Amino acid sequence: MNYIYGAFSDIGISRPNNEDSFFAGECSTDIPIFIGIVCDGIGSLRDGEVASGSITESVKEWTLHLKSGSTFEQVTMSFLEHIYALNEKICRHSKVNSLETGSTMSAVIVSGENFMAANVGDSRVYHILKKIEQVTEDDVLPSDGNKRGALRQCIGFNEKLFINTYYGRINKKESLLVCSDGFYKQMDQKRIAKKCRGISRHTNVGKVIKKEIERMKKSGERDNITAYIIKCL
Repeated sequence: MNYIYGAFSDIGISRPNNEDSFFAGECSTDIPIFIGIVCDGIGSLRDGEVASGSITESVKEWTLHLKSGSTFEQVTMSFLEHIYALNEKICRHSKVNSLETGSTMSAVIVSGENFMAANVGDSRVYHILKKIEQVTEDDVLPSDGNKRGALRQCIGFNEKLFINTYYGRINKKESLLVCSDGFYKQMDQKRIAKKCRGISRHTNVGKVIKKEIERMKKSGERDNITAYIIKCL
């Protein structure tokens, strides 16, 4: 099965810096295994961007050191183990250096017809068929009234961590979308589904995301905005 993918991130219209980060790449294995990850640094923490950038950079490095004969199952297990270990490392680093940091994380790992989605916090993964289906559930506490609940957990803030995982299958002409809340808060689901169905070349993916982000900014989205799309041709 052939895949094309791309990602883009934007600071938005009001934030002083971009606390989102992403990595879009492939694993160094004998079989094609793709990974996309989006992290959103917690804005209420003084050093929110530290955890976000550390996660994506560490995952990028992790992809280069996998065993060449690794299977999809072995790669997904290795990824989860890596994130758990990384969470402890960031927590220790923050304590030593008096940092206040934490980040959401949503990721997909894709091989053949199989995918695993993983998330901590309220970044999301969507499966785009004829319509959009949300794969992950927001990792937030129950709310009172119309106010959104606070994050239940994030990476880099507490050594106790549970990564939510979801497994599924992806078929030809379907896509997976990984994004921060800045993206999905303004997302027109029908429009995104149509745009993804029209993607046919690798260079188109990033352009589609960038155009959607520009539309979201014109609609008044003030947050950082980041998205990754992978499509099965």
